Amino acid sequence: MKKFLPTYCTLFIAILFLSSCSKQSLNPPVIPSGETISAKVAPGQSYRLNLGSSGSALINRQASHFQVSETSTEMESGQLSYHYVPASDYAGSDEVTLTYRTETAVNTNTGGCTVTPNGTMVVNRNITIKITVGN
Repeated sequence: MKKFLPTYCTLFIAILFLSSCSKQSLNPPVIPSGETISAKVAPGQSYRLNLGSSGSALINRQASHFQVSETSTEMESGQLSYHYVPASDYAGSDEVTLTYRTETAVNTNTGGCTVTPNGTMVVNRNITIKITVGN
């Protein structure tokens, strides 16, 4: 019995460490701070960027030369999108900056550790759209 005691203790300690918090669950995922999208629009035409079926979007910096520049949710599909129509007779560059916010439910007991107090992870993505209006 004395010979097996160190083996049992080692096995017990190994199981204890393997079932404790994993380091991965303590570190939030790396989210890119922002992205830039280049778009080309013909005069009198429109540009639409589909953002997703969940979340919210707001315009941080409005475009300068627009007839329409807005975020909306499509009634039929439920898709969130940004819509841009250049001002009439405008040709040149324009730029708009959006923040797209999503909330994702996460397992609150991942790896034995609590990830967030309310079980959601909020991600804010900054999106800059550089628009070229012309043929």
